[in-house]
Amino acid sequence: SGEEMTVGFDQLRPVPEGWVPPQGGAEDSEEEEETEEDEDEDDKDDALGQALAERVAIAASTEEEKKNDDAAAREDTVGEKKENEDASTREDNAGEQKNEDVSAREDNGGEENKHEDASAHEGSGGGSAEQEEPREEQCDIEDDSGMHRDVDIGRDSSEWLLEDEGMRVRRLAKLSAADFKVSADGRVRLVCQEKTPEGSLALAERLLRVACACRTGTTLDNLSPLPPDAPPLPHSVVDVPADEAKPFVLGRVGLRLMKLCEESEVFAAFVRSPDEPEVVPEAEEKVDYVVGSLVEAKYGNKDRWFEAKILEVRDDALRVKWTYDDDVPESEVKRSEIRKKPRPPTEKLHIYGEDRGRMELELKVLNLIEAKLEGHVTSNLRESDTCEGLGWTVLPLLNDGELKAKLIGKGGSVRMKISKTCGSTLEYVGNYAYIVGTGLERACTAALLEMVQRSANGGVPEVPACLESMCSRVDVPQDASPMVIGKRRATMNAIEDDTGTLTFWVPKKAVPIEQEEETAPPLDVKEGMVVEGKHEGKKGIRWFKAHVIDIFKNDDGGTIVKVRWDYDEDETSELPLRDVRELLEGDAAEERDQKEASAEVKPLAIFGEERARKRVQLKVMSMIECKCPGHFVDVVAQASDAHFGAEKCLIPRAELLSCPQDRRDAASLASGCILEAVGDVWLVVGSDERRALCQDYLRWATMDEPSVPDVSARSDVSEFTVPENKKSNLKQDVLADVMSR
Repeated sequence: SGEEMTVGFDQLRPVPEGWVPPQGGAEDSEEEEETEEDEDEDDKDDALGQALAERVAIAASTEEEKKNDDAAAREDTVGEKKENEDASTREDNAGEQKNEDVSAREDNGGEENKHEDASAHEGSGGGSAEQEEPREEQCDIEDDSGMHRDVDIGRDSSEWLLEDEGMRVRRLAKLSAADFKVSADGRVRLVCQEKTPEGSLALAERLLRVACACRTGTTLDNLSPLPPDAPPLPHSVVDVPADEAKPFVLGRVGLRLMKLCEESEVFAAFVRSPDEPEVVPEAEEKVDYVVGSLVEAKYGNKDRWFEAKILEVRDDALRVKWTYDDDVPESEVKRSEIRKKPRPPTEKLHIYGEDRGRMELELKVLNLIEAKLEGHVTSNLRESDTCEGLGWTVLPLLNDGELKAKLIGKGGSVRMKISKTCGSTLEYVGNYAYIVGTGLERACTAALLEMVQRSANGGVPEVPACLESMCSRVDVPQDASPMVIGKRRATMNAIEDDTGTLTFWVPKKAVPIEQEEETAPPLDVKEGMVVEGKHEGKKGIRWFKAHVIDIFKNDDGGTIVKVRWDYDEDETSELPLRDVRELLEGDAAEERDQKEASAEVKPLAIFGEERARKRVQLKVMSMIECKCPGHFVDVVAQASDAHFGAEKCLIPRAELLSCPQDRRDAASLASGCILEAVGDVWLVVGSDERRALCQDYLRWATMDEPSVPDVSARSDVSEFTVPENKKSNLKQDVLADVMSR
């Protein structure tokens, strides 16, 4: 039949000479075909047992016939008959014993198959996990390390736990104060660590059950209470609407929830407890209605309740928008005819892990719930924490979320940049910003959120004090700003996406009038004189030729010059004396224009991590020098700061440009430095040690035949021997792929 089985040595014997395996008839063949197609395990066991019994009986009969022939001359007919009966009895008993063993093993195999089928079905988010839970087994093996418990979780779950060099196993051990000895065949031994109570085994088993349910997306029917001596278990519980949101949170066969758990380094599973007490609804007079939340209200004179969204909250009434039909106009409804929308039945999502990871996953789950069931989370807002440590902050978005699109960005890029810059976790739940982090991280995130919402035309009115530590500035000449920003901000958006930063124009520090007058002496203006007047418009500050037609004093005693513009004789303007200058021509005019172009700058503020800000600064400096050659007098000094030193690359510019871009990038990445060209100067930016490494790597990369002369004396180089006949396999594209890692 092709089936395999395990037997002891005492159940084996040589095959008799001339023995021919039996050939089944038509009925046997039909029975075997039906057995392969039939999923009923009992029918399969019966067919297998019958086939084995027939073979054992035939083999026994053949052996006895040979014995009877040899003993025919020595024994009489009665003795021979008795011997045959005894032998047949022994063989029948042996065959029955074998059949029982095979049937038992087949039953176990059937149960495992059923268990796997149940797991797959449960992963869709629906049913119970009775047959999926890890099975505890008795073990008589003594363990020198102390108390232990053996649990069978199945081969797939054990392989999953052992992935990534056992990262998940170490995480479980850290949470439970017990050691997890996982074998690839599906067995896990839980061992108490030294000086830990026996209750840690119960805690470890609970975490193991939750981890296995997290992998498959199954729902645990119940969790047994932990013994009194069990260590404290850090966990959180989130109520998730069972019908509307649970399948969405789980995703297909639990993949979405498992991915979120991996990102936050926690374990989570739904737990269904039949003995949970019913939640008593709060009294209606205590309800605080919030703008944007969903309620139920009576429409007109109808004695029926309809869903509505709150637009405005007043003392005795609420203005609502009916959700069942967009064409129905807004209404003002009395408080007595409004009630909270009944909360749907929920299931509890248990989250186990470190505090920050649990809070991050809870925040992501709340966002998924609100996306699937609008108003469920925002109608019951949590309070913001005031502590300096890890906590929550909930902020309403400006104008009821009117500017929310600016905070999201393409594919959520702006949200991720804000989160990465401030070191917090940020999600938009409805029209509210939910922030998880320390007190400082949450304060910085809130300030950056408000600044982004209030930005206009790529600029902000000021930089909050709490954001100064994560902000760098570059002064961009007026002539170079279009090149730096690009058409429709395309260039700067690409730089931001590449570096994970945010940039805004910020106001220039005001120069006192006294200093301005000292640097630029007032012009001795006379009526009829030809001058240049200052005009500030959409294209920035520009100077135009004009004729002076009058000079007078204003109420404050300041000098006002009235001019007629040469580009339009019908247009006149009254300018303060400081906005009028001498008309120059030729080289003098060109020299003054160059100086003013360099002096007239717009500060560009860069927000992000320190290294990312430095990369943006160098890229912007490179574009400025390209547009305004010679703008940076000492580029090395202007590229250096307290954290990053800069020096010129020692490789000649021509050799460096002949080196492929991917090799230059590899040298920069391997050394941990930033390599950027500012004008004709290639800068290496980083710490002293890192800059020295980058110079070496660039020298090797630009050789005709790259080689490292002092491999044995370097700690930053590993040597790998390649057979001569395999060198052809290491083509440039293969090496480039390795270097990019």
